[in-house]
Amino acid sequence: MDASIQFYGPKPCLHIPYNITKRVIGGFTERESNTRWNKSTQYRQSKLFLKSYDKKNTRQLMSQRRTNIALVAGITTGLFLLDTGNTPNSKPP
Repeated sequence: MDASIQFYGPKPCLHIPYNITKRVIGGFTERESNTRWNKSTQYRQSKLFLKSYDKKNTRQLMSQRRTNIALVAGITTGLFLLDTGNTPNSKPP
């Protein structure tokens, strides 16, 4: 009984290293994401903070809690100071 495993299936048709393929596809995805983001007419407030798609910033923001994002956005825009409760969790009077 032979312990080796024989590969069945198509062989790679292009002799391009995996990392180059991954980088090209990643660049294409980022360009398409930026195009969709810039053409979108929604997300006006989000576009004030996020000028374009950035994988690192997106990942960092997605890991935050909504209350923290609301707090930072409110302080940055100055709208937080206009809130009567002065906290993102406060209920309106």
